[in-house]
Amino acid sequence: MFDVEQMRKNRDAGTPGDWELKRSGGETSIVANGEPLMCNTQYYPWCPDNLSDWERIASIPAIEAEIERLTDALKSAEAELAMARTNTVIDAVSDEKWLSAVKCLLLKQTLNMR
Repeated sequence: MFDVEQMRKNRDAGTPGDWELKRSGGETSIVANGEPLMCNTQYYPWCPDNLSDWERIASIPAIEAEIERLTDALKSAEAELAMARTNTVIDAVSDEKWLSAVKCLLLKQTLNMR
């Protein structure tokens, strides 16, 4: 299972985003706040050859933000479900199936919003 709290700790300890991909004169780099983080011609001989991999690395801050947004939305839905349980009797399905259905609907709604 993916550890969102560890992701947040790593993000908070790391270089803040937004990161962007820059290409100039045969050099590929990922830049944050005007400073290169990673460059194919400097300190990282293990850097990817595939430009798509560079783009994926540069998108990490946006991916983290989306994971946080979805995690927070799910927590909110779970809290609303807990509140509904106190106000309503759910007898047609088990709580586990009900929560699963709410999670699916929330994910579907969230993905359609983007």
